[in-house]
Amino acid sequence: MPRERGIERDGTEALRALGWWQCKVGYDGWPDRLVIWAPGRHFWWEVKQPDGSLTAAQKARLPRMRASGEPVFLFDSRTEFYEFLEILR
Repeated sequence: MPRERGIERDGTEALRALGWWQCKVGYDGWPDRLVIWAPGRHFWWEVKQPDGSLTAAQKARLPRMRASGEPVFLFDSRTEFYEFLEILR
């Protein structure tokens, strides 16, 4: 299994264990997942391998999302993702 898929799978399981809603997006430059973690609180997450790079569509869309106030995060390891979740909890 490619590393990105493994990180995304494990992250999705961690989100389910917390009872947080999430849905797969990940097309046309959208981040991999949208997560709703509290009333009125959400974030987008994208997983890349340490040597991975954003697609051309992501390079165009993600800055526009951030400029409009959308919280978009990129993770390249399980540890990084789990540390982020601990901050939110």
